[in-house]
Amino acid sequence: GTGGGGSPAGPPTLSRSPSASAITVGDSLSPSPAGDAAGDAATGQRGEDPPATLFEQLLRGLAEEEPGRSWTGSGTDDDDDAATPLPLARLAHNSKAFAVILVGEGASDVGGPYRQVLEDIVSELQSGALPLLVPTPNASQSLALDRGKLMLNPAPLSAAAARRLELLGALIGVTLRTRATLPLELANIVWAAVLGEVLTLRAYARVDKAFVELVEQVRDNSHPACPDMDEAAFDAVYGDCVAFTMHRSDGLASVELLPGGATVPLTYATRADWCDRASAYRLHECDAQAAAVRAGLAEVVPLEALVLCSADEIERLVCGETDWSVDVLRARAEVRAADPRAVAFLWEVLREMSRDERELFLLFVWGRSRMPVGEPAHRFVVDTQHVRGDPDQHLPLAATCFFQLHLPSYTTKEACREKLLYAIQNCREMDLA
Repeated sequence: GTGGGGSPAGPPTLSRSPSASAITVGDSLSPSPAGDAAGDAATGQRGEDPPATLFEQLLRGLAEEEPGRSWTGSGTDDDDDAATPLPLARLAHNSKAFAVILVGEGASDVGGPYRQVLEDIVSELQSGALPLLVPTPNASQSLALDRGKLMLNPAPLSAAAARRLELLGALIGVTLRTRATLPLELANIVWAAVLGEVLTLRAYARVDKAFVELVEQVRDNSHPACPDMDEAAFDAVYGDCVAFTMHRSDGLASVELLPGGATVPLTYATRADWCDRASAYRLHECDAQAAAVRAGLAEVVPLEALVLCSADEIERLVCGETDWSVDVLRARAEVRAADPRAVAFLWEVLREMSRDERELFLLFVWGRSRMPVGEPAHRFVVDTQHVRGDPDQHLPLAATCFFQLHLPSYTTKEACREKLLYAIQNCREMDLA
């Protein structure tokens, strides 16, 4: 969707190449087909290939906001940029945190492209293209909570990764200030850590049920096959297979819980010490990562403002609502001279959509897949799309900047459903919405 008008002068500018909206995450973006000179004139950026993701483009844009700084962009600890603080406070705006220029595309950023870029950044973060988040151990366990959620990457924190986590925290702050949404699928313990809450084993079971069960079995001597073992039996069961080491929650490395722990077996006499050390390691393995996210968040939103929020509440405020009511949307809609029959078909089709289809619908008409908590700042506008010939052969159009749907005067509910579903499932370009 496109909208006319200018962008605020204050926030940074993020440019996107023509291929970015349809990019396979992880591929490099291509420069503007008209040549870098055209892109430079519009964005003030140097004539070179942009970074591989929109997240990295935003990182570069912020880095270049610093006087005398330019992006070298390797993203490693050897990169001078990695140790340079980002001016994240530049994102502390109450409307749009940055302006978006879609190089080579016809969209103007009056909100729609901005919201779409936030959605795309979330897709990048959750795709593996950016190594900041990893699946929880529960992803491979049945009958466990948060199986489809992500957690902070527990790998040793580099300066470059800390910088990117700070930007992630700042973007979380942006959503709280502007009521934009970031549909992040983060485990509950991540939101708790962002709020600075003390994690417990009970809470940690939501990301690694098997680990918590093992700790409880060792501590309580409650092995399901042979509970209440005597010392000799306990040592025989655990001593040959469990040492004072612990796998990282991503399963890619092990750490010693005490010096030389790999050669120290778990025994009946040391079970309490093993449980304390193992629990402390897992509950604190992402402390540095969470601190980096909190540092970025604090640059945009005062942390004191969040002291009354729970982890569930902050998740809803940041991520938005997935299960929103069509009736509420209808009650807040503004219908402008649209065909009453076609509009009635629209509400019926929306009610019959699955949750995933409703997310696509919101993305099509508003550039976001989630409904913000509370009453939307914009009213949903439906008006008539005047077409030549049979309206049942035409697709609807949307203006995402204005939360607006241009609806042909469909003559049947089936035509409305077919064309609307086709549009929301196949439109991925601002110029096509």
